[in-house]
Amino acid sequence: MPGRADAGVILLCDHAGNAFPPGYGTLGLPPEQQLRYTITFHSDGTFNATADCNQVAGTYTTSGSGGLAIVPGPSTRAFCGEGSLGELYVHALSRSATYAIVNNQLTIGLSSGGAT
Repeated sequence: MPGRADAGVILLCDHAGNAFPPGYGTLGLPPEQQLRYTITFHSDGTFNATADCNQVAGTYTTSGSGGLAIVPGPSTRAFCGEGSLGELYVHALSRSATYAIVNNQLTIGLSSGGAT
C-alpha cells in the first residue's frame, strides 16, 4: 500500500467479513455520509483521515501479505452531533489487521473480537 494515496471506497469488515458496524453497507455508513469518513495513506507511513467533522493523523504499517496496522494519533475533538460515528470509525481503524484492494475498493479487515 505505500505510495498509494487512497483507493476510492472503503469497506470496514470484522474478521468474518461482516460490514462494521453491522447493518450498514460500505464503510458502515449510508452512501450520503461516506465522504465524512475517509482515510488517505501516504508513502512515508503516515495517514490523514476525516472522522465526521474531525481530522485525524497517525501512522500505519503493512506487513506480509495484506497485513495492516493503523495507529491513530493527534485529532481534533469537536462535537459532531448526535448520531456521529466519528469515534467509532477511529476506534475501528485502530483495530485494523488486514487490507485488500479489489476494483479500486479498499477493504480494511478488523482484528478478531467483532464489533462491540
